[in-house]
Amino acid sequence: MSGITRQEYYFGRQFSADEVITAINAVTPDEILAVANTVVDPESLSLTVIGNVKASGISTDILREAVA
Repeated sequence: MSGITRQEYYFGRQFSADEVITAINAVTPDEILAVANTVVDPESLSLTVIGNVKASGISTDILREAVA
């Protein structure tokens, strides 16, 4: 119900599931990258890992390379 209320408040109408799916599918990888480049600061990234990471073969160096 809160989602419907937000749609009514901000847009003055409710969106159908088909409309939402169509809008999501219309987003391109380049658009996602453009937003990520404006929102994510690579210098301030942090990562939390829970579990036995070493057993999976993931090292600190691999994680550092992945976010570099």
